[in-house]
Amino acid sequence: MDTQLESSSTRIAVGRVWLTWRDSIWERKGSQRGWNRLASVELQDGKIAFIPSRAALQMGYVGTEASFPDGSSLEVHVETGDRYLTGDHGQFLQRTLWIVGTNGMKQQFVGSTVELNPKRMLTNLPNSGIPFRVIRVYDGQDGEHTETDITGEYASSSSKSWKRGVLAILLGTSSLWLGVGAGFSVRHSTQAIAIGVVGYAVTAILTLRTGSSKRSALIQAATLAPSYAAGYAVAVISVWHIFK
Repeated sequence: MDTQLESSSTRIAVGRVWLTWRDSIWERKGSQRGWNRLASVELQDGKIAFIPSRAALQMGYVGTEASFPDGSSLEVHVETGDRYLTGDHGQFLQRTLWIVGTNGMKQQFVGSTVELNPKRMLTNLPNSGIPFRVIRVYDGQDGEHTETDITGEYASSSSKSWKRGVLAILLGTSSLWLGVGAGFSVRHSTQAIAIGVVGYAVTAILTLRTGSSKRSALIQAATLAPSYAAGYAVAVISVWHIFK
């Protein structure tokens, strides 16, 4: 139902095209809770309607409707700002949904909402005959406005998401497990410090390689140093104290 498309010269109808993911655990259990989290769009008679999830409706959010002639498309705008430095585009601000008309003009269809999942939309909307793109939007402090098509990043990110998750966990806990390893391996503070410095250098390099903005990643790596050193020192000293 959610991806069926019927069309004629006077009528286009899509059953509901889901814009968010269902919770897989509740989906397997057949609970209504998963359905309560689903937002969707409906396309019919040259108009498109956004239907918030049941949970959002219960909180007072309302749907919206707009004209959607043949040849129109949808875009999710991922709006970003500066996190550490001007122009680094490192801070996520909000997601909005836009209609792109046949003449290329854009109009905002749905304002800021968490009920837009670009990966899900990239699967369901084109499969239902609705052209769709993901655009990163940046508005600088001096009036700079840039739009970058990042649809390809979302299309290829599914197979890499688990790898990024594992890498994030390893980087986040690296000071602790490295400190434990150093505590068991060496008994001299000089050697422990040397291992810690090398470990931090590797972590900083990985942070730089995985960051979307190199300048932002550099500052992030620098601000990580105090907490990394503290976690590493606690782990080493704890091992020495327990297994002395």
